[in-house]
Amino acid sequence: MKHEMILANGLGQTGMKTHGFVMYQGIVQAFFNMTAQYVRDTTDEAHFFYPASISKTRKVHRYHITRADILLLMLLQASCYPGTHNLTNVSRRSLYRQFQLLFEPRQGGSARWPISYQQFAIALEKLHVNGIIALTEREGGRFDVQLLHIEAEGRRFVVFHPAFFSARFTSKSVAAMKLAIAVMMQTGGSKQGWFERLLHKEAAAGKSALYGPLFQLLHLTQGAELERVIREWTEEPLFEQQHLLLPDPVYVVRAGRRAVKFTCRLNPFFAIPHTKEERLQQHYIPEPEIRYAREASYLHMFIEEKQIGDFAGKATDAFSVLLQVLRQHGKDVIRHVVYALAEYIREYKRIPEQLAAFADAAVLQRKRAKAADICREAGLQLYVTTGLRPSAAAYHQRWKAFTAKVVSLFPNMTKLRRALFRTARFLRDEKQMLYFLRKQYAPCDVLQYVKFGMDSFIKNLRNHAYVKQVDPVLYRELELEALRLLQTGHNADTISPLLLGQVESIVRPSPVDFHQRPLENLITDMAELL
Repeated sequence: MKHEMILANGLGQTGMKTHGFVMYQGIVQAFFNMTAQYVRDTTDEAHFFYPASISKTRKVHRYHITRADILLLMLLQASCYPGTHNLTNVSRRSLYRQFQLLFEPRQGGSARWPISYQQFAIALEKLHVNGIIALTEREGGRFDVQLLHIEAEGRRFVVFHPAFFSARFTSKSVAAMKLAIAVMMQTGGSKQGWFERLLHKEAAAGKSALYGPLFQLLHLTQGAELERVIREWTEEPLFEQQHLLLPDPVYVVRAGRRAVKFTCRLNPFFAIPHTKEERLQQHYIPEPEIRYAREASYLHMFIEEKQIGDFAGKATDAFSVLLQVLRQHGKDVIRHVVYALAEYIREYKRIPEQLAAFADAAVLQRKRAKAADICREAGLQLYVTTGLRPSAAAYHQRWKAFTAKVVSLFPNMTKLRRALFRTARFLRDEKQMLYFLRKQYAPCDVLQYVKFGMDSFIKNLRNHAYVKQVDPVLYRELELEALRLLQTGHNADTISPLLLGQVESIVRPSPVDFHQRPLENLITDMAELL
């Protein structure tokens, strides 16, 4: 391809050359029309709010063109599909990585890139708010980007030189970048590229701001400001020793002391002749990003194994739905869901209408079965179904209720395994069990009673309640109520005998049986204690 070169961008770091890219007349005109609506005010109509952090929003002027807006406009046109002018299934992060692939980093300064990720994200929202592009949200924070206004000028386009990706271009002032794009779009990349523009006269009705008065386009007011912008292109080369504008024919026509007209000529070095067929080659289509690559590979492997690729292969929407549900699960759960889906397809010859709900139900079924396996492995099955025969319906109902409860408590199987095995160790160790039993009678730290002079009394009372085998739940409620009374000014001398008398009245009909407590609650308590 013509006009290829190696730049210091992401492509150049892998030894790949960078070629030119396409800018479409219609969308560029719509983009610069924002300058005609730009007003320096603080009204809410001219602003939108973008989340700067979790708790703060940033007020952004919707018509003010920034460096990030210009570079994003270039990126989207360089990266879109040439036939449909869109990008599918992308995220803000993946687009910013595409930006880092094409554009050179800064040559100096504290910032590595010409624009930050937040500036990039704000620019994307600004183009969407102003109708330059359309964003269609997908699941998982991803979306499709559709470039608008392409057809407005019959798809007329200009091929830009790859030097526009260089740090020499991105380091220019915003006014200089606008001037460069205006020159390229008006001359059409012609080697005879003369550019002429009035500075002050208002544009005709219906005419694009891209071809309107230059001061309005560049947000300038004085001829001296324009001359500074011109020097950025005539005195500083854009690529090697080539300047974007030829220095000799550049001049500003003045009427007295007032500048009224600007004329210049594009350097033929940056003019790229092209045909409509070559337009299709001047695009950098981003590689499809594979999120959750390991889970996606497992899912694809099992789908191919069960030969249901026609229904849920990688090219189908069903694959994306399944991956969204299974992205946080392991190989075993993914296999179970695919096998369940294969059975459904074999019976009904189609995928479920509510595929996500089907996958969620299959995941829950597998996790419950896994929880039962871990429970048996830990040796807790006797405590789950104490006194129930395996043939009884209540036995299976108890298992179903138990697995549902523990899975809701511990969605992560690793944490569930740890909690179950810790519980099993407690049940097997008499000393640890005794510690746990005594812990049931301590609703708060005994140090809270020091300032009332009741810390020793409370220790003895808790031990007394344990020896008496009173209900620990009722005792905790009683002690917390006593603490509340102390904190509201009641005398400790009156609280102590009252508290002791209440403990004596909380006698259970039978001793506290550790093993008769609901095992799900015990597992939760054990996890908290350890």
